[in-house]
Amino acid sequence: MLLMFLMGVLHLQAAPVEPKVSTSGETHWYLLQFLNGEGVLEASTDGTNVHVGIPTGKASQLWKIEGSSNSGYTLISKNGLQLYTTSASTNGMFRAGTHPNNNKRFVWQTTTNTTYKDRGWVLSLKNNTGVYMNQWGGAGVGKEIGLWNDRADGNQPFQFVDADELSGVSPLPLIPYPASVTRNEGALSLRSLVNILAVDEPTTRYATEFAQQLQAVAGITLSVNNAAATTSAILMTTDASLAHEAYTLNVTAEGIRITAADSTGFFYALQTLKQLMPHAIYGTQAALDLDWSVPCVAIADQPQFGHRGYMLDVARHFFSKAEVKRVLDVMASYKMNRFHWHLTDDQGWRIEIPEYPKLTTVGSVRKGSFSNAGGSAHFFDDTEYGRGMFFTLDDLREIVAYAKDRNIEIMPEIDLPGHMVAAVAAYPELSCDPTKNYEVRIDGGISKDVLNVGKDEVMIKVLLAILAGGHILMEDIPGVGKTTMAVAFSKALGLEYNRVQFTPDVLPSDITGYSIYDKNTGTMNYQKGAILCNLFLADELNRATSRTQSALLQAMEEGEVTVDNRTYPVPEPFIVIATQNPTGAKGTQMLPDSQMDRFMLRLSIGYPSHEDETEMIRRKQKGVTMENVVQMVSREELMQLRREVEKVFVKDEIIDYIVNLCSATRNHPAILQGASPRASLALTALSKATAWIQGRDYVLPKDVRFIFRDCIEHRLIWAQESSGSAARAQALSEILGSVRAPAIK
Repeated sequence: MLLMFLMGVLHLQAAPVEPKVSTSGETHWYLLQFLNGEGVLEASTDGTNVHVGIPTGKASQLWKIEGSSNSGYTLISKNGLQLYTTSASTNGMFRAGTHPNNNKRFVWQTTTNTTYKDRGWVLSLKNNTGVYMNQWGGAGVGKEIGLWNDRADGNQPFQFVDADELSGVSPLPLIPYPASVTRNEGALSLRSLVNILAVDEPTTRYATEFAQQLQAVAGITLSVNNAAATTSAILMTTDASLAHEAYTLNVTAEGIRITAADSTGFFYALQTLKQLMPHAIYGTQAALDLDWSVPCVAIADQPQFGHRGYMLDVARHFFSKAEVKRVLDVMASYKMNRFHWHLTDDQGWRIEIPEYPKLTTVGSVRKGSFSNAGGSAHFFDDTEYGRGMFFTLDDLREIVAYAKDRNIEIMPEIDLPGHMVAAVAAYPELSCDPTKNYEVRIDGGISKDVLNVGKDEVMIKVLLAILAGGHILMEDIPGVGKTTMAVAFSKALGLEYNRVQFTPDVLPSDITGYSIYDKNTGTMNYQKGAILCNLFLADELNRATSRTQSALLQAMEEGEVTVDNRTYPVPEPFIVIATQNPTGAKGTQMLPDSQMDRFMLRLSIGYPSHEDETEMIRRKQKGVTMENVVQMVSREELMQLRREVEKVFVKDEIIDYIVNLCSATRNHPAILQGASPRASLALTALSKATAWIQGRDYVLPKDVRFIFRDCIEHRLIWAQESSGSAARAQALSEILGSVRAPAIK
């Protein structure tokens, strides 16, 4: 409960407050509360690492501060343990004990983190002010505390909370805690209320449900919209000046007044009011003997985030309609507004589509179940077997309406093409190879050889670059499928494509086009070049001369070509997929650095596995050719997908992470020339595409790491001793390991 009160304290403070230094005659106790997560510094055992705790005000969380800014300050907990660090450099850990080492004097300064600017401090050692107290591994109860060297890291800012502010205060049981809470004297007995006065149809519905719930568990009868009963009532009043979802809730001894601009605000106010009541309000059993009163309080609140979501997977572990509704009720109580509903997977198809009845008669049934709760190998599954478990269309409509009544938007996830075994088990004729036998999976994991044979990850990364609006360089030995993959993508995406086989005698005009004199009109007519298409396949690009290679530069960067002082735009979308043989192969020469930097990704397919290679031969024997590739989207749809990717949100901490990674390449001893700003932009775009293709509208650090090497390596100029692939991989791994990723989940 104290945690919720401290969250309120955090909202009210606009600037970091300096603590008072304790002396022999006067002692002041403080909690050191991190702003990210709102946990506090806690020292439980002599000589062990300190950690983040839930704020309760116990002795292990209260610290007195002694010393001065000149000599540094010591921090001693109320249970007699002094704060110190195991070392004075990065990665040193914070401990507390009765016999500290010499790293025991500290100073604090304001954070440079943009989220907590002017609100929090960072704590450093007096003898090394370039490292800072950090929640190790991200915010969270139980996290240990270490030293980190980035002053702007969001896991470091904290505030001093005076213990005197906590004495005699009983925090309210509200989650999430409102932005502003004023506790007043006294309480209101709900039994004194007689009416709820709503303002429109939605609020009348909310009021009716509230009254029915109160009647069922407390035996309190409230009329709804009795215009004559305006005292001893819950009065709803519209205030158009309030923001969407915002509300005020004022409880006095005479009654309750709620103001909001729209029905959502009124709904959230009622959820807050219910949290002030006995927990029995959420049950179905009568609890007439409880004290059905609420404290007199003035609350002003608005949810901090626009997207407040919860994800439920019903494909592997089926939840009944009633269970889903209970989840939605809990979400509503905590003012959550997005329900990510995972409805299909390799382990089961869970939604009815009347046109494809086998999806539910076959695709929703597994032969068995693992029930290994908490095990590392398998998942817990409570599905009833012997019959398929799925939602009918009427079930889906009912749940969507139920969620809408609670101001929750459902985000369904139909997990194709990522997991499609349940679908092709029902309809093998829709698979790439109808001769194969597919079964709904029992175990978890990733299914292979369903959509394609070979390198799934390479195909995914090509798709990421296309969605991000970039160009792809495929580097590998001849004959592993570089050109085949490029042509397959052009057909699947419905793109006009041209292919040029680059040789030393290919001229720049073959690429960009040329002007020819028309003697009949006396004018020069432009004959467009091969590059004026949606997807340009530059096959074996590094066999051409440097002059011809450079003909691609303007089109790749600016989306246009210039011939005889006239500029011609390339059509949208415009994608270059270039293949090149390894440098040093016969008849090849290196691409210039400026051209390498314009490729968003460089990928290598490599040799297929034995199983993949034999499957390729079998498919060839069955007559599976490029003609079997069907168009999946139109050009217009692809452009819309790109616009959706562009909307993916990137937090400032992720942007800092990307810039720090690229900056690290400029200072690594194995790299002579690091990544350019164009690389930072490319890495950001690819990270957004990676997040989007996984069904998220925000980027996580793992998205950046997934694509980092393929986006960055080819742009760098390497030292002679680091020219090998293994040495390059090692250097980039070191960079990923040395740059701290923000703790974002």
